[in-house]
Amino acid sequence: MKIEMGDPKEVEVLLKHGHFLHMNLAELQREHAELIAFNTVLDRKQKEAEKLAKKYGWKVQQIADLLRDPSDKELTLKAIQTVVEVCGG
Repeated sequence: MKIEMGDPKEVEVLLKHGHFLHMNLAELQREHAELIAFNTVLDRKQKEAEKLAKKYGWKVQQIADLLRDPSDKELTLKAIQTVVEVCGG
């Protein structure tokens, strides 16, 4: 399902100049549908960004835990590489 997005600047112009007052029901419904589609796309992008941030946040936490006691540098580097491989790069 492809969602078409309305241009937010168009909405801004319509609001600024009061053009919504002169629109008929069909035009208002179309504008409403475009706004919902636009918000849906923004919500999806936000959820993807949150998921990615969580993934990398976990990876950073795992590496930070390893660096708290870096008594064996070679083992620490191998552990970091393992975390990166498991979590993805």
